[in-house]
Order: sequence, then C-alpha cells, then structure tokens
Amino acid sequence: MLEPRKSASLNLLLKGLCAEVAGRELSPSELSVYQVRKVSCGVTRLIRCPDGIDRHLDLLITVSFPNTLPLVAIRDPSLYLVWPHVESDGVMCLPSAGKSFNDDDMLRQALGVFREALELVQNMASEPWITVEFRKEFVTYWGHHARHIAHAIKAKISPVKQSCMLPYTTIGREIYISDTDASLREFVQRMKGPVIHKLVIRNALLVKLPDAPIPSDMPTTAKEAENIILRYAAELKQELGTYLKSNSDLLMLVQVPLEKNISYGGLWIPKNPPPTLRRKSRHNLNGFRLGREPENLLWNQFFSPSKLLTYLSLDRFDDVVVRSRADQLPRSNSLDAYHVALVGCGSVGSSIASILAQSGVGHLTLVDPDVLVSGNLSRHELGAPSVGNPKAVDLAQRLKRDRPQLQSVTPIVKHVEKLSEKYWEQVMEADLVLFAIGQTGLENYAADALWKKGFTGIIGHAWLEPFASVGHLLMCVKNGVSRRQLTGSLGDPLEPVTCWDDVDVERKGGECGGSFQPYGAAALGRSVAMMSAGIIDILLDPPAITSEMIITGTTAEVERHGGAWSVDWLAKTSGKVSGRQFTQSHKVSLALVSGE
Repeated sequence: MLEPRKSASLNLLLKGLCAEVAGRELSPSELSVYQVRKVSCGVTRLIRCPDGIDRHLDLLITVSFPNTLPLVAIRDPSLYLVWPHVESDGVMCLPSAGKSFNDDDMLRQALGVFREALELVQNMASEPWITVEFRKEFVTYWGHHARHIAHAIKAKISPVKQSCMLPYTTIGREIYISDTDASLREFVQRMKGPVIHKLVIRNALLVKLPDAPIPSDMPTTAKEAENIILRYAAELKQELGTYLKSNSDLLMLVQVPLEKNISYGGLWIPKNPPPTLRRKSRHNLNGFRLGREPENLLWNQFFSPSKLLTYLSLDRFDDVVVRSRADQLPRSNSLDAYHVALVGCGSVGSSIASILAQSGVGHLTLVDPDVLVSGNLSRHELGAPSVGNPKAVDLAQRLKRDRPQLQSVTPIVKHVEKLSEKYWEQVMEADLVLFAIGQTGLENYAADALWKKGFTGIIGHAWLEPFASVGHLLMCVKNGVSRRQLTGSLGDPLEPVTCWDDVDVERKGGECGGSFQPYGAAALGRSVAMMSAGIIDILLDPPAITSEMIITGTTAEVERHGGAWSVDWLAKTSGKVSGRQFTQSHKVSLALVSGE
C-alpha cells in the first residue's frame, strides 16, 4: 500500500501525464506484465513505430518512486535482440536510467523520460544506427547467451593481429587461457596458488573478427561457427583438423573491435553430436579407427548443423580491463616498467605496496623479518589467515594473486641490517627504495649503506607522527639532503609538526621491549593515500632535490589525544594548520642551519 500523501501525489502525476501524452492509466492486468520490476502504476499511449506497426509505449512508475526516475517499456517482447536497448520484457535502456528524481517538477522529468524513449524508437528506422548500437553493446548481448552457464573463462591474453591457437586448461568448472604455455602456468599459479602442480594444456581457437557481430549474426550451431572459421581463420584449418583428431571438445574465442578497445566472447563446441544422432560405436566414423578418421569427414561431423553451441563469458585479467577505470594518462601506463623496494611491510608499508600494485607498478621487492600477529589485523593489509606467517611472504603471495598486472614481487624475510650482498643487489635494482620501518636510526643506517654501495635511485622514508595525526613522505636524491641531516641526535625530526609533552604516545607490546603507536585504519588511510600518490608522481617525474610531503589531520583530532601543533608548523602554515597537505623542498640541511 502506498502512503496517503504519496498516493495523492501519484494521482496528480498520473492525471498530468495522461493529459500531456494523450494516454491512459495502465490497468492491473497490464501492470502484472512488469511484476518483476515492482511497478505500482503507469501510463500508456499507442504510438506508430518505424516499421509501420502500432505499439503501446508504457511509462512505468515503480515502488521506489520518487527516488528513481520512471521506466519506459515498448509492449512487444518480440523486439528483444531485434532492436537495440530493448530488454526481454520490453523495458528500454535509456541514458537517464538509474538517475535520481528531482521532485521540484516531477511531471516535467517524467515527460522528459517519455520523450527520450520516443526518440529512441524513432532511431529504430535507421538500420545503420541499429547495427552500430548493437555492436557497441556486444558484451551485453554475448553475455545474455552465456548468463545461464555457471562457469566462465578466466583470460589473460594480449590482442592478436591475426587468428591463432592459444593454450588453455580446465580446473574443475573453471577455464584458464593465456598467450603461451609458460604464461598460462604462471597465471593459474597466481589465481589458484601453488597447489596446482600439473596442468593438462589443450589448444583453443581464437578468431579475430573485423567487426563485432550483431545478435542476429551470432552463431548458434557448430556449422555457423565453421562458417566464421573458414572466413576469418582459414589458414588454421589444417592445424585445427589435426586437433580434432584428439577427440576433444573445441574452445573457440572471438576477438572483436569496440569503439575504444577490444572484447572477447567464448564458444564451447562439444566433440559429440546430439544424443539422438550419436552412434553406439566407440568410433567417430564407421569403418575407421579412433584417431585415424579422414580429416574432411571428421571435420564435417564435428561442425554438424545439428550441434548446438554453448556460450561462455570471459573474465579478463589483462591490463586493458584491470586498468580500465584507472588514470589513463599516457605517462601512467608506463608504471609497469618501474621497480619499488619496500623495507618494512607493517601497516604503512603493506598498505603502500597494495596501492602501488593496484596502480600498475610492475615490480616490487618486500623486505621484512617479522611475522603477522593478531594485534596487526586492525590496520594491516593481510588478514587473519596470515597470522603467524612472514609478512613479506604472505603479502607477496596475496599481491601476485590479486593484482595480475604486477609482473614480479620478491619477498625477503631478513632484517635490513643483516642483508647479504645477494639481497642488497636485489634491493639496489629498484628505481626507488622506501623505508617504512618506524625506526629512524635503522633507516639512516640502511640509507647510508645504499648510497655507499652506489645506489643511484631515490631513497624514500615514510613515517607517522603519534596517533597517525601527521604523515610524512621524504624523498632523498643522491648527493642531496638525507633524512639523517633532518633529524636530531636521538633520531627525532628537527621540525616536528605536532608536540606531545607529557603524553604517552607509545604502548608496550606483548614481546620483550616491544612497543607500538596506537592508531586505526581510518587515520592510517589518510597518510597512506598521500604517500602512495607521492611515490607514483616521483617515479614518473623524479625530483632534482630532496623533497618532503606532509599531510595532517584536524586540530580536534590532535587535541583529543593531548597534543598540540608545533610553533614551526604554525609559522610555516600561517596558522592554517588543520587538514593540510604540504610540500617543501630541502636544499640545505636543517642540521647545518641549527648547528647540530
């Protein structure tokens, strides 16, 4: 039941719509057609369609009204897959779909939706327009054929210039496909873990099409699939004929161009004919041993017009899809060539590693000697299954599994002060080494060791002030100001942003001498986002001198924990201290200026 006030508003709206569109209210029996859409009422009008047939155009108001716009349906289910943007129940996919209602003038907006649908129907008079729109929505229409199938193809493949054979394997109901045998094994290991030792690799046929097929041209039988093969992959007929002798099903993929990228669809062609046509003999063809049938006869039986195809959708893990919603500036696409070494995989280091991998950085080295403990779970990237395991190893495994665009990730379960030359060499291969240990003295020691060994990249330091109220990212260049020169004799920063007099900023840990700074994931996220973005900017545009980025929380946050802003910070920001992101360059050592 509708609320009385809402019901009265709907009655006024329906009367206004009937008058404006010269229509009438939908009857209960007409509304029942759209029961799944949860339609409460609506208006209908008879319109003349481009094919000369009169059809009802229904404006449907759902129970979520007025929070969402009305729907519009053309009452003719036979138009599905004949006209684009028409669902199986006639509801039309309009650009306004899903947008929120503005109740300043509900009648005007409802009329706008109705006129939008009328314009779409008028476009149906143009066959070229229909073809273009169908091809734009190739993924949707191919997926419609595949939506009732429980399994899909997991693909990590590169666009091909011509039709070819690709390796694939099946694990349970999952299908994996990649460019080469080696990349397929690596892809499966990432997705399934090291438990998969032996793969049975078969060949799939990838056919490159010049255009995306419209629904009426999508194949439904093996014979129609053969027509596509002979037209666009004729050069593979002999190789494919040899494959058919293996008495296996055939996985066939089509690669089609879309407006700005490419897409794929999958077809499964079974080896056996339908049960009604299947011979009782174990032989494919009478009079021939299994595997010795003439290729032309075997080919004709395999691509029988009575054999139906199974459609499969693809879950893609290549960069085109994985990074499709990321920054697509040309310079961002070059991140896969960079290598970052993170020394320290705690709450700060693990979060930065995850964001860098998501952002497209191609190579990571993770250095950390510690195991994950339950107390880490409130702010670490790893979860409960990793408790008791080395942080570097489990983080590397998770990133390899979850971030397919990550080309390599190497864990080193060692203290940085105890690294052997072999491990130092791995660290020095990085373009940027980031220290997130939380121990200034140890970071200064390791940074000095890197410079002495001839490291020529960027050395970064990421740290938090108490309660994660302030985050710092310091990027040091060779022969520039180092972090050692910006800290006092006890390792404290010469220019802290906050002061914590008589405040216990650390808590004792469970182990002997162990301690930690208390803060939660929300406070950490603010700083990690700044640090990760800063690292990416510096990779793509290295600084000429040492630079520092600072991000702060609010004054209320600092004061709630018993702290205050430092005099230097107040002066530097002219009193605008709260919620700031600040960048400064270090041309001269603060230690020299202060006389330390």
